[in-house]
Amino acid sequence: MVHARDGGALVRKSCGLMLAVGVLAAGRPAAPATLVADYGFQGTLASSVGSPPDLTGLGPGTNSFVADTVDGESRTVLVFPQDNGVSLSPTTGVIPNDRFAIVILFRLDTVTGYRRVLDFKNGQDDCGLYLLDGTLHFFCDSSGTSVITPGTYVQVVLTRDGSANVVGYVDGTQELTFNDSLGDGVIDANNTLRFFRDNECVVPTCGEDSAGAVARIRLYDDALTAAEVAALDRTPTPTTTTVTIRTTTTTIASTTTTTLLTTLPLALCPETAAAAAVQAAIDARCDCLGATRHGAYVRCAVGVAKAAVKAGTLPRRCKGAVKSCAARSTCGKPGFVTCCRTTATGATKCSIKRAPAQCKPPRGGTACVGHRPSCCDACATGGCAP
Repeated sequence: MVHARDGGALVRKSCGLMLAVGVLAAGRPAAPATLVADYGFQGTLASSVGSPPDLTGLGPGTNSFVADTVDGESRTVLVFPQDNGVSLSPTTGVIPNDRFAIVILFRLDTVTGYRRVLDFKNGQDDCGLYLLDGTLHFFCDSSGTSVITPGTYVQVVLTRDGSANVVGYVDGTQELTFNDSLGDGVIDANNTLRFFRDNECVVPTCGEDSAGAVARIRLYDDALTAAEVAALDRTPTPTTTTVTIRTTTTTIASTTTTTLLTTLPLALCPETAAAAAVQAAIDARCDCLGATRHGAYVRCAVGVAKAAVKAGTLPRRCKGAVKSCAARSTCGKPGFVTCCRTTATGATKCSIKRAPAQCKPPRGGTACVGHRPSCCDACATGGCAP
């Protein structure tokens, strides 16, 4: 599950985050975006539109065409094992490296932890599009909140316009947005797009991907608007509904704490003394409350963990836990809160919300705003941790 690679993105820059309010101003010419490639996986890796290169398989395993049920209908899809995927190379002449819309209809068998969806740096960089515990996540810049179910087909759209504004959608709904001033979402000089396979590295510091299937990949030569994304065909039926009737109220708690020290999950880092030491160092150096950019905070935390691994004071497997806890935090997200929602059956789950008012209980359950900044330890059985 470790995400910070040697020689990867964490050495080269400080990742930025700028959350936009409302609709981003259009950064493309008046002419609408044009569909330039449409890979339908009907027994072939060729596009049915234009003349872009065929996709090619990635990874040590074998991809295969099989019949599957997509949006209630049987169709042929490309199934890939873990550590596999597909790539498009070269992208030259297909889409601009810094302005596009990418539409992917797919399912992943596993959505816990980091699971790679899209890579712009030819397998040489950690930053890119993932599912993180089921939510759409662009490491190291922005995250969504809606949870994607494993094994369920979803349509993910990522757009980048001429002003470097990146927007991510799941089934037509905007999930994340940021200004990509650092170029994390720019296709690099290798002119290669990689889907589903994680970046190249040495086990166990890689492998953040999942087995799954892809039903369709489309490429546009410019960013789509929110209305155009919502109008795209083959969007799966949403798997969640909005509950408007509640039987309980939300408990709003103060998010001020005397310590921001996060307790790493024992399942991911059982070496408690080493974990406590590295988290104390992160607490001292990375300034959760003072951070103004979430990506910069995550980079700082992972940098501390990486240094501890190199020094031999932190087991390598704990580095992934550090990154996950930092990414699933409110650090560098002013106004955001951890939200602990408990169902009527007593199951408690944590999520990050933009404001306390958005921390709402499920039907028949309860909700409370956490006292701690990370979902790794904000919640306890039945509610919020003290």
